[in-house]
Amino acid sequence: MKGLPPGFEGLLQRAVDGVSTVDASDHAVRQNAHLEGFPRLVDTIVAHHRLDGAAVFTGGSINRSNPELEPGTAGVTLPGFYRRSKAWDCVVVHRPTGLLVAALELKTMNREQGKNVQNRLEELVGLGADFRAAVRAGLMSPEKKRSLRRPYKAVASALPQRDLPSPFVGYLMVLPDSIEVTGRAVQPVRAQYSTMSRFDGTSQSARVAVALAQGMHDGLFDAGAVLIRKAGQPHSHESGAMSGLEFFEALADHIALVAERLDH
Repeated sequence: MKGLPPGFEGLLQRAVDGVSTVDASDHAVRQNAHLEGFPRLVDTIVAHHRLDGAAVFTGGSINRSNPELEPGTAGVTLPGFYRRSKAWDCVVVHRPTGLLVAALELKTMNREQGKNVQNRLEELVGLGADFRAAVRAGLMSPEKKRSLRRPYKAVASALPQRDLPSPFVGYLMVLPDSIEVTGRAVQPVRAQYSTMSRFDGTSQSARVAVALAQGMHDGLFDAGAVLIRKAGQPHSHESGAMSGLEFFEALADHIALVAERLDH
């Protein structure tokens, strides 16, 4: 059983539409309070591929009703390599084995915050590099897993004696379709040396897509997408990065592979 659940395209559109009030509140944007539809999509994929025993954790700012979470962000907090830890927006863990399946970062910006996209670019590069370094250092191996609620008993021996894929890491951003964010090229700043031509004449949203495409090429991310929300219309995406369906298809393929290998 491969791919996405039936009707997923409509569910994705509904999740994007759920970000429709994001321009009204800078605080809501900072807290990602309007992105709660996306972890539900992840949960749907986990159920579709029958990854029994998997838990989908979401940060308190996205879904405060998640019974799996202790107060705060313990369920989505993962160790870092260049920093102590990082609270992700959505984390999938296979409880019986302690295997980290996936970590997702979900972001949005309103029209005014689009002016500060440079901060997001620096953040996403550091995020991917830190996560991959932590994985290479074995900081998220099952034997390092700790329970959020009770003393933890190592279960690494329960893992099948075969290769399991490294944790999936994805970065998804939802942006409004506006002149400030998608419709106008960023005014270039003069630099002491020549800059890369791929950034010439690009909008704020296109620059994020360029960075994500390079991040995927360099192995920092398994999937990256910049979705453009259009009021009353189907969403689009920035070329170069993945579409929303491609993003979740990549995640679904990864979850299906984990389920298959854990089952044998």
